[in-house]
Amino acid sequence: MTMTQRKRSLNWPIIAANLREAREQLERLEQAAARPGTMSEGQLLVALSHAYHHLNFAWHIRRQPTSRYRNLAARDFNRWARIPKEVEIASLEADGLHKSGTRRRKGVAASRDRSPSA
Repeated sequence: MTMTQRKRSLNWPIIAANLREAREQLERLEQAAARPGTMSEGQLLVALSHAYHHLNFAWHIRRQPTSRYRNLAARDFNRWARIPKEVEIASLEADGLHKSGTRRRKGVAASRDRSPSA
């Protein structure tokens, strides 16, 4: 098995840097929330988007070499900033919370049932 066939190990320094950026952004948001009126809705949107960006990056770059991260191409930036396909957001249904969430694909709702212990 060659190196390209094996999974690369997790790049923890890059993951940690992005988690730190997200945490710092969330801490600034928390401070603003403690002082109502200090942030507009537009500023909230930008700040939350920034935090999401770093969380998304932390996932997508987890196995990328630091050299690729350091020499980031616009294509990678845009792809890695997206919400990971592997993430399923929980949603409330009429019959309660579904851990698997509901995902819309091409206009069709799709969800997977899991046992309550999942």
